[in-house]
Amino acid sequence: MSNVDEATTVTRKAVAKHFLLDDQGNVTEDETKATGIRYQQIASGETFDYQVSEAAKLMLATFGAKTLATNESSQVRNNPKGAGGDAEQMEAIKNRFAILDGGEWVDRTREGGATVNKDWLTEAIILVALADGKITQEQAAGDFKAKIRQKLEESADYVKTARQHPRVTAEYSKLAGRVVKTTDDLMAAIA
Repeated sequence: MSNVDEATTVTRKAVAKHFLLDDQGNVTEDETKATGIRYQQIASGETFDYQVSEAAKLMLATFGAKTLATNESSQVRNNPKGAGGDAEQMEAIKNRFAILDGGEWVDRTREGGATVNKDWLTEAIILVALADGKITQEQAAGDFKAKIRQKLEESADYVKTARQHPRVTAEYSKLAGRVVKTTDDLMAAIA
């Protein structure tokens, strides 16, 4: 009988190489210039080049969006530093798509998912602090903004705390260009 507690090492062998192609069919490292892909099977050396057609854009984008949402959620849920709950998973998805809608490519050379735009988060904190009377306009225009921005850079816990504040999250969403629904929207739906 085997011991089920024994660790098993699984070795995975690469089966393909993936490349981005520009509009001339040349391999490019610049994602912003990519209009197609090259899939190269390692064993046979055979390649498949594909320039994305107009017809395929919607289908690929929809499939990719579904996959991206799942990947963002999984990354937060399976984080070795501590599993993120439902709220953190949904926030990661919303943040990633806000970055997409802003036309930004994600830096794939670093670990982790899409980053929080700390300039937007700083502004959202300022707006809520002003609305709550915690700071004055003079403070907001002064060094308070720099202090918040610095704290966001220094403390992941501060970022997490800020992202869990419902009104800061709502202001951040507005700054990211997301449609934020109001109580009036809820009431209008039942009128």
